[in-house]
Amino acid sequence: MKSVVNATIVAVAGAGFSLAMAGLAHAGGPTDTTGQFYGDASSTLKGEGYTVVVAGRSGDQVGLDNCLVSHQEAFTVKKGQDDRGKMVHVTLRCYKAEVAAAKKAAEDKAKSAAT
Repeated sequence: MKSVVNATIVAVAGAGFSLAMAGLAHAGGPTDTTGQFYGDASSTLKGEGYTVVVAGRSGDQVGLDNCLVSHQEAFTVKKGQDDRGKMVHVTLRCYKAEVAAAKKAAEDKAKSAAT
């Protein structure tokens, strides 16, 4: 019985350590640009030293800079393995209706902030 309790304690401690390390790794990660226009998101991420890679794109009704970032994931390639360094893969949605709604929401937000 004692070995079962010890194994449980070790498993719980290990899981807690893993979660803590994941939180620390994420804390220094890139700005979350989900919901932003690709042109703005790309500028933000490049300014933070990341290479931005379009990993996927759905729709073709608007230009690349006007697509919305629907998902992003950061990767770091260690020196010696590759020379690409810090990268962020983004997935984009490029539909007119979604982009129009996002632009209207941004305009409404700007108007309410100005008043």
